[in-house]
Amino acid sequence: MVKARKPQKPSKTKTSSVTPKWTKMAQKGKPVKKAAADSLPTCVECNDTIDNDAKALQCEFCSAEIWKCAHCLGLNDEFYDFLATSNDHGLHWFCDKCEEFVVEGIGSLSGKLLGLIQELFVKSDQIEQKISEITTTVEQKATDAVTNLEHMINDKVSTIESNVVHLIEEKMKKIEVSSPPENPTKQNLIDVGKVQECVVKALDVKNQEDKEEEMEIKRRETCVIVHGVTESDATSNDQREEDDIGVITAMMHELESDEVKVTKLIRLGKKAARTNEDMTVKPRPIKLVLESEEQKIQVLRRAKNLRLAKEGGWGAIFIHQDLTPKQREARKLLVQEMKERTIRGEKDLMIFNGKIIKKRSRAEDN
Repeated sequence: MVKARKPQKPSKTKTSSVTPKWTKMAQKGKPVKKAAADSLPTCVECNDTIDNDAKALQCEFCSAEIWKCAHCLGLNDEFYDFLATSNDHGLHWFCDKCEEFVVEGIGSLSGKLLGLIQELFVKSDQIEQKISEITTTVEQKATDAVTNLEHMINDKVSTIESNVVHLIEEKMKKIEVSSPPENPTKQNLIDVGKVQECVVKALDVKNQEDKEEEMEIKRRETCVIVHGVTESDATSNDQREEDDIGVITAMMHELESDEVKVTKLIRLGKKAARTNEDMTVKPRPIKLVLESEEQKIQVLRRAKNLRLAKEGGWGAIFIHQDLTPKQREARKLLVQEMKERTIRGEKDLMIFNGKIIKKRSRAEDN
């Protein structure tokens, strides 16, 4: 803001009856020294002294006291008083040197700001270009994936159609060889219709079985089967179930899975009768229904830690996911195949996602 010299009002002091010292000195004939004006600033243009009663503006930028009187600035009294008393006008005054420096600084700053704005525009264009390229790539990949899926579906349909036609042709050949009809054309048409009807029914049955299998897998997606948990000798069903819950709770703690919630616990099968006290009865497996599929996966992943436990008898416990009858049959065949391949000398085999694969070594992982 403008720095203006504000005239000081004369101080109201009481008249003293004491004679000032300089008056006494004058009365005695001694010379009186005038107050030095060297400490007061002067107008940078007319060189008039800027005292308390002068109207002048001071440069706001430079460190030295550079002043210019209102007369040299061409300011009338009314406008000068407005500058001196108001703080809202937003006006500034600089001496010639400072004004040149300030103007050059603003120009340089404006140039820098324009340069930064231009850089921002360039960066924005580059980002838009990058987004456009990514969008194009994603769209292309999606299109390729859809095209591949269509090809796979068409190939599958073609294979099914080819198999159906082959079955029909084989059936027709057998019919022709076994008993040549009196009217071949009519009889062949009847046989073809029957074969097609049988094929359609077979496909419908297969689709229905597949749907039922999917539903069964869905019902078992949060379940696991626990083997090797000793059965309680309690006579009450409630007490036996409570004992099983206690063992399962301790097992979850051993697996560091205390947060896993068991919503249902079932002993599978009929309890075997013990004919004598020395007889060892194999405990029935326990089916656990967990709160979520994520908890099931967590338990299955940590189940191998039970075999490493040295205390608590957890080494005899085995946990696996709850399989449907079809899945159990398929796994049984895979287990048998894996045993045969192991006998033939193959090593590090395992069953994963319905296939027999070779375990990866740590060197391969690294």
